[in-house]
Amino acid sequence: GRFRHPTDIKPGWVAKRICYFFMPTSSLATACGMQTLVDIVGPIRVLIAFFGGSIAKILGKPGMFYQFAGQQARLIDDVTGTLQLMDWLADGEAAIVRMERMMGRDLELEAAIEKLTQFIEVDMGGQIIGLTDSRLMLLPPGCRGANGLDSEAFASEKYDFR
Repeated sequence: GRFRHPTDIKPGWVAKRICYFFMPTSSLATACGMQTLVDIVGPIRVLIAFFGGSIAKILGKPGMFYQFAGQQARLIDDVTGTLQLMDWLADGEAAIVRMERMMGRDLELEAAIEKLTQFIEVDMGGQIIGLTDSRLMLLPPGCRGANGLDSEAFASEKYDFR
C-alpha cells in the first residue's frame, strides 16, 4: 500500500524550510508531512507552489499553494474531513455545517474549526457565522452574513449592512 512508517521518512532541504510557513495545525507544517508531499509531487513542484502561492497571497488570491501543488497536497493536509468544505468554498459556494458528530471529540472539533478559520477567513477572506450551538454557516469571499433576524442574510460588501 501507500502507508509509510514515520521513521522511514527522511525530510530533505525543501521540506525542512517550507514547512515553517504553514499553520501549526496543518499536516504540512511538519518536516515529515511536507516531505510526504515532496516525495509524491517532487521538490520542484513544491517550490513552485510555495513561491507561486506566496505571490498570489500578496496579490490578494490566497490558497493557491494547494492549486499549484495539486490534489495530493490537499489530501495530505486533510486530517479532519474539511477538504470537501474547503473545495466548495474555493468554488464560491456557501455551506451550512452540522457539527453534532464532532461535539464530543474536542481535539478533532478544535482542529477542524482552526483549519476552517485559517482557510476561509484568513486565506480566502470569507466568513464563518455561528448559526446555533452546533451549526456553522461558511461563506466564501464576496458574501457577508450577520447574526440575528434584523439584518439581511447575505450582502455583497460589508458596507451593505449600514
